[in-house]
Order: sequence, then C-alpha cells, then structure tokens
Amino acid sequence: MRPSRAACLRLGLALGLSGCSGEGTGPAGEPPARSPLSGFIVFTSTRSGIRQLYAMLPDGSGLVTLSPEGVADASPVASRDGRFLAFTRDGSHTIVRRLSDASESELGDLVEARELQWSPDGEWLAGISACCGTVKRFPLLAVRNDGTAARELATGCNTDFGPSLQGFTWSPPPLRVAYAGVVDQGDCLPGADLDLAVVDVTNGMRSRMTSDGVQEANPAWSPDGSRIAFASCTPDSPPECPQGVESIQPFGVGRRVRLSDLPTAQAPVWSPDGGLLAFISYAPAGLYVVPAEGGEDRTLFSGSVQEVQWSPDGARLAFVGPGNGGGEIYVINADGTGLQQVTSNSVDDSEIAWIGP
Repeated sequence: MRPSRAACLRLGLALGLSGCSGEGTGPAGEPPARSPLSGFIVFTSTRSGIRQLYAMLPDGSGLVTLSPEGVADASPVASRDGRFLAFTRDGSHTIVRRLSDASESELGDLVEARELQWSPDGEWLAGISACCGTVKRFPLLAVRNDGTAARELATGCNTDFGPSLQGFTWSPPPLRVAYAGVVDQGDCLPGADLDLAVVDVTNGMRSRMTSDGVQEANPAWSPDGSRIAFASCTPDSPPECPQGVESIQPFGVGRRVRLSDLPTAQAPVWSPDGGLLAFISYAPAGLYVVPAEGGEDRTLFSGSVQEVQWSPDGARLAFVGPGNGGGEIYVINADGTGLQQVTSNSVDDSEIAWIGP
C-alpha cells in the first residue's frame, strides 16, 4: 500500500531527506486505534540485493531508503535524544549521521565494530571493535560523537570459544559501562568464566561485580541506574546456555534477583520507565515481559524472535519475528494487544532502531 503524502513528508523531514518509496505495508498513514505512535523505526533490509538502511513510520508506511545506492550499511543504533544515528558501512567503517541535516562523519577508531551503543546523553558511542594490530582481540572502545577522545574500556581476547566480551551497557550519568566477559586477561582460556564488571569512562577505574562460576552475558542497566539485568547460566545448565534472566545492584551490592527461569531466556531490555523487562527465549521460542522486581513471565508473542526494542514512550515494542525470506518486523502493545506485522516481503528485514521522540 502506497504511503500517504503526509506520512512521506513527515518522515522525510525528520530524516533530512526528500522523496520516499511506495513500499510501506501499513494503513497509509492512519494513526493506530489505541494511541499515537512516537517516532519512526530505522532498520536494515536486503531488498536491494545488499543490506542497507531504511526508515518507516511504526505502522509500516512512509518507507524511505537511507543508504546511498550500492552502499552496504548495517547495525543502526539511535541516540536516546534522537540527534544521531550510528551504523556500520561496508563491514568496517563506523558512521554517525546527524538526523537534523543527514550529514555524516566517520569514527575512525571504531573499526569493524559490533554492538554499537550510545551513552544516555548521546555524547559517546561505544562498540566492540576488531581492531588493534594483526591479532583481532575485540576490545570495548568508546569515542565521543565527534570522533575525539577514543579510549579502551575493556580488553577482549579471541579464545577458542570466541570473542570474550559478551555484551555491555551504559549507565545513567555519571557515565560508566558494565560489560560481561573475561575480566582478567590471564584467564583468556577455553572455558573461562564470563563475569560482570563496571568501568568508569572518565578515569578507567574498573570494579568486578561477579566471580562465581556462573556465565553472564547481555547486561542491561536500568534507566534509574539502580540495577543491572543480565542473562546467566551455570555449569549444569543445558547446552542452550544462557538460561534465565537475573538482575543485580551495581558493583555487586545486595542480592541477585532471579527474574525468569525460562530456558534460553536472554537479551533483557528495560522499558523506558524501568518497570518492565522484555526478553527473548528460544525454547519455548517467543517474546516475553516480566516485572522489574520479578514475577510471572507474560508472553507477548509465541514464535522465533531475534531482537526487540521498546518504543521511546514505552507503549509498544518492535521486534524481528518470522518471515518468508528471513526476518520481518512486528509492532505490539506492551500489554500484548494490537500485534501488527509492518513489513512483509521475501527478504530479510532486521536490526531495528526505534527513534524518538
């Protein structure tokens, strides 16, 4: 269905672009029945034959192409204030686009970066980079949005079980980063424990949070800074480790709270108000939410889910679910109602970033 002129104009102006395609699948700019949707969704798709960046309104209308013709872009991540969009280009370059005018700059210190994340104030971008010499050791690097003040926050190591850093997360100010990985480089051996640690971005001071024989991954700092959620598994867990989602107070103070025991529960994501955690599981496959203090899991979607993001107002979630030729993008209300499949084609649509306000 061709997007309405108003939907196309709204999205084009928001991204500093002109023109839009007619490939949107939503109801032509009509607002949803429940409440107005905020912002727009940036994602990647192989519909051009290579992976490129696209943007659309949350109902699937107003589709525009963000990547130059013939250029491969991937892994978009938006700053919380909606000023910047970072992504990788041609597999090795990290690009920052200023959304007010669509101008771009390259951050040369983030080479072959993955898991890009903005600090809450949008002043810093961090990522796990395949940089630094002839041996790729996958350090966690942070750099200011103008490309200055690059610094290494954690040193990775490439072991027989793969890169040792398994996710990281920014704190609210003062800026710190929690990460999951091999904390002491002397432990870079097959089967080494993956623990949680916190590092101060300004002075590099590091504090280990866990050291308990439990493998931790996918940390996510709560919006108020009071807790860090993460996926975990123990040596007697099934092969589909991690198993379960927990949370802990920063710096390991206080007790660990078990939030979900679902097999393969992982990748927790806080709602903007910190009241809920969304996470995915592969067995049983689906998208779930659980109260931040723990409680009963609630299923939002049953089926394969690759990734999930909250809308900036916390009213909805966007996620990558099953499709005909790969992933498709879905939007659902936080209470589990109003499920919409907003892309539908024979290619892969994934890597979503829901941008404010």
